[in-house]
Amino acid sequence: MLSIYSRNTLWVWPTFRAVTDIILVLFSLHHHNSTSLIIFQNIIPISLYISIEFVKTFQAYFIWQDSDMYDVDLDQFCTPKTVSG
Repeated sequence: MLSIYSRNTLWVWPTFRAVTDIILVLFSLHHHNSTSLIIFQNIIPISLYISIEFVKTFQAYFIWQDSDMYDVDLDQFCTPKTVSG
């Protein structure tokens, strides 16, 4: 017997008696993996979007605080006009 530990599930592969058993197990594994892919492809971009927005906000703050970007004629620092976009 072969056991695989994946995604908090212990898969135990029994001894197979026929080719149809192997096909059913492979179909079941494919169905489980494709379902996980569909579920997680919506979760990951949301967290990635939030992380990118935090990075953009901090970059805008650092641009605003940069003393090398000070304009003497206008007597002001650089002002980022948009944070997201």
